[in-house]
Amino acid sequence: MLSTYADFINHNWRYKQLENDVFFQKVFAFLSRKEIIFEMIKSIEWKKSALAGCVEQLEAVFPELMTQPYTGYFIKQAVGAMVKEVLAPFGYAPTVQRRVPPSKSKFFSSASTYRLDEETAKVKLVQQWEIVKV
Repeated sequence: MLSTYADFINHNWRYKQLENDVFFQKVFAFLSRKEIIFEMIKSIEWKKSALAGCVEQLEAVFPELMTQPYTGYFIKQAVGAMVKEVLAPFGYAPTVQRRVPPSKSKFFSSASTYRLDEETAKVKLVQQWEIVKV
């Protein structure tokens, strides 16, 4: 199954203070959307950080991200831990940090790249095409 916000908190005690934080619950829900997961996986396949695939959308949807009552470093680390939690059921594990181009992000300068370990995958994202009348 997919990871939940409770899984994120339980696996990352450092962020226990975010347990009842509605704003960060919304950030996690955003990162857990199928289309966002697809963009992160596509970014990984291009040897970029997972966050690079969705950071522009993340910052557009949550422009107040860095004005939350926590340090910028804490917020960036929490978002990175959320990405890790979201991608784990798909068999992705972090490897190294890569720079995020300044043209893509106002807040993040680096983020983790990931490798796929198919043996640890519990779920798989399957893209289905649909033809609709316009």
